[in-house]
Amino acid sequence: MFECEPTENHVILLIKAIAEKYLQERYHYAAKHYTFRNHMQKGAVSRQVHTKLILFS
Repeated sequence: MFECEPTENHVILLIKAIAEKYLQERYHYAAKHYTFRNHMQKGAVSRQVHTKLILFS
């Protein structure tokens, strides 16, 4: 299992793919909350904020 090259090892590739997907989800979550807080500080109406968050997420 670990005797082959690191670039050809499916375990390494699987771990990298899982880590990449996890980080993408975390970045998306963080950006969504940052955008929501930023809109709420500007005093935007809640309905406008949620509509834009849903449409562009």
